[in-house]
Amino acid sequence: MTARTPNARRGYTLVELIVVIAVLVLLGAIVSSSLTGQDGNTKVKAAADDATGLIASARSHAIDEGRNYRLAVSQDGTKLRVTPDDPDALDQTEGEDVIKPFVQEFQLSPGVTVVPTITGSEMSTADSEGWVRLATFQQDGTCREDLVDFEIREEGVAPLVVQIRGLTGHTTVNPAGKK
Repeated sequence: MTARTPNARRGYTLVELIVVIAVLVLLGAIVSSSLTGQDGNTKVKAAADDATGLIASARSHAIDEGRNYRLAVSQDGTKLRVTPDDPDALDQTEGEDVIKPFVQEFQLSPGVTVVPTITGSEMSTADSEGWVRLATFQQDGTCREDLVDFEIREEGVAPLVVQIRGLTGHTTVNPAGKK
């Protein structure tokens, strides 16, 4: 029998080391797959945030400038645009009292699209430049349309619905199917 010294440490066996490494690899796989799953809808959420910011800007400019602004989506659903509702407003850029109109166009991330939710007999058609009107913000901050819904989609990701209330112009973002 061999005598052990009181300070001697027992080592780990090869089997114990392999088990620990296997557990760490398994945990790493679980964590990385869950992080990848959460990362999947960031482009949709970012597009919803950008859309609500664009809506707020359109509403604010309509109130400040005393002119109606329209929010439109391109026919392919990859761009959003805010312009004055009166097409002649863009031509009136000279003179002392003329306020230069607000115009902003936003390109969505690749693979992300905006799809208008059409209810009943409402059918928006594209204008001569290929833009489909979603909403019109009036000078008092309201939206001309009673209720505007549009979805922001990306393949393989649950869509988000952006909703604009007509009377208040208030915007909400919810997962599709939730009111």
